[in-house]
Amino acid sequence: MSTFSAAQKVRASQLSQGTVIARAQRLTSGTATTATTAATAQKLCELDANLIAGRVYRVAAINFGVFSTAAAETQLQYTYTTDGTTPLVTSTILTTGQVTTPAGSIVISGSLAGLFEPGSNLTFKVLVSYWCNSGATTVNVFAGTAWPFDLVIEDLGTDPGVSGTQF
Repeated sequence: MSTFSAAQKVRASQLSQGTVIARAQRLTSGTATTATTAATAQKLCELDANLIAGRVYRVAAINFGVFSTAAAETQLQYTYTTDGTTPLVTSTILTTGQVTTPAGSIVISGSLAGLFEPGSNLTFKVLVSYWCNSGATTVNVFAGTAWPFDLVIEDLGTDPGVSGTQF
């Protein structure tokens, strides 16, 4: 019987339980930007997959690096299309998240995931973009061969529908 440390248990819980159906990898950092709104966000990576109605899909980027020239809040978002067109930073938002970096250009690790449940079979195209949510500071998403930016679309299985109790 194997014994796992607390850190190993946490890491194991972050691993995918689904099947990866599409994957993009970026080995170079994004373009530094001073964009301060979603409408002017910097594009980072795009990925597409054919999805099947009645299933749940997870779009995820895990353990990516963010840095800035000063203390900042870097906003990342997934926008998507389902009609085969290329997604824009102004397309429908799947999810958004924020990483706060302290002053001094330190790289901070972040993760972002969102779920999508198609109502019909379709081609899903997703775009990852980012901008500075806290003023005119230069922000960027870091990537390299030792720290790649990986974006995946996972098939999590049959959609059980939304359930649970909200408080």
